[in-house]
Amino acid sequence: MPRDPAVAPTLSGKPGSPNEGITAIEYTWSPCAGGDRSGVLEIYRLRPRMARRRAALSEMLGRGTDLIDANQVMWHFFGKFSLPEKSP
Repeated sequence: MPRDPAVAPTLSGKPGSPNEGITAIEYTWSPCAGGDRSGVLEIYRLRPRMARRRAALSEMLGRGTDLIDANQVMWHFFGKFSLPEKSP
């Protein structure tokens, strides 16, 4: 596996938008074993630290973002693979 990743352009939420304080960065390594590519998508959310109390799940996970479309990213990844053909 290559040591240093290729780093895609950083996506950042615009000030005043619902995505303010959110940054997405994609890192990829290629070629890996068998010529494959490996990648990581990091999403950073700048938000205040939560108080020590019982919190709703949405508070723990943070707000959503439309900087990236998670469904599109996942299906793009899944589309690179296929199940092995059944043997007769």
